[in-house]
Amino acid sequence: MSLRSDGQYRCDKCGVDVGNGGVQSGAVISTVQRDDPVRPVVYHLCREPREGAPYGCEGQTFGPATLANYTETRTPQT
Repeated sequence: MSLRSDGQYRCDKCGVDVGNGGVQSGAVISTVQRDDPVRPVVYHLCREPREGAPYGCEGQTFGPATLANYTETRTPQT
């Protein structure tokens, strides 16, 4: 979430108003600026359930299948 010029905190992906308290429960994603790889860029995605996004934008970006490699122990296939 980013504090916008109107004084509201909004999700960096969908723009939903998450309120000041929602900032602490957002997912933080870091990347680098494409034209300046030294400078990091941080995005905050909401986790507030809503129609079409039961886990907010965080769930759309990092769903169970995407995170399985980090949350499950797997045996490599040979």
